[in-house]
Amino acid sequence: MKQKYKISLYLIAALLFLLFLTNPPETQFLYQVSRDYGQIHTGTNITTDALLQIGESKRTSYGVFSLYTYHFGNIGVSYFGIANRVFFIRSNQIETLSPNKKEQKA
Repeated sequence: MKQKYKISLYLIAALLFLLFLTNPPETQFLYQVSRDYGQIHTGTNITTDALLQIGESKRTSYGVFSLYTYHFGNIGVSYFGIANRVFFIRSNQIETLSPNKKEQKA
């Protein structure tokens, strides 16, 4: 029983170490944003460098996985990354108040 427990601990430790080593870097997330943009806007390609210049990029690492958000204007996208893979989570649009709506609330 004790031997199986040790083997299980070693396997879990090895898996966590492997996931830590394969946590996707920010460049991999940017590449995915660029690729998704090209699929949505057919015929339009945008480089990862251009994405960094026109929007805000934020990667939060949790060791074995990462969460990533990219915002451009009032549009944002979120991704999840683990084991050298990047998965789309959601997109959102941030509502902005027009000057007329501000006046109505005041």
